Amino acid sequence: MLAVIAFVMLCGCNKSDLNGDLDGQWQLMSITRNDGTSIVPNQKYYLFAMHMAMLRESGRDGIPGNMIYDESTGHITIDFPRKASLGEWGLPDSPCTVELTIESLSRDHLVMMVAPDSTILTLRKF
Repeated sequence: MLAVIAFVMLCGCNKSDLNGDLDGQWQLMSITRNDGTSIVPNQKYYLFAMHMAMLRESGRDGIPGNMIYDESTGHITIDFPRKASLGEWGLPDSPCTVELTIESLSRDHLVMMVAPDSTILTLRKF
């Protein structure tokens, strides 16, 4: 009986990553604007989990957003319902809906393009 309970508990606790390699915390390494200028941000992070995205900065509260990710097209839509300044993360200010396209994704490297201005965000898994 104890073995059956342990088996049920172990099987019930497993959650797979809903978003594959995208899930997890990513450190923003560079923001490249469409005019070619580059910015190296200081301690800015993207967190992707389930249907949520959160922008984080060391020592500050996160900025949450509702996320829709289409893995087959590499398209991410994030709705930031609260007013916040998102420019430090390479995004337009909110409240807004942000459209991103994944240009490259691996376990430890992510490159996204922000629509409509074609800003390129380069991140590493943190």
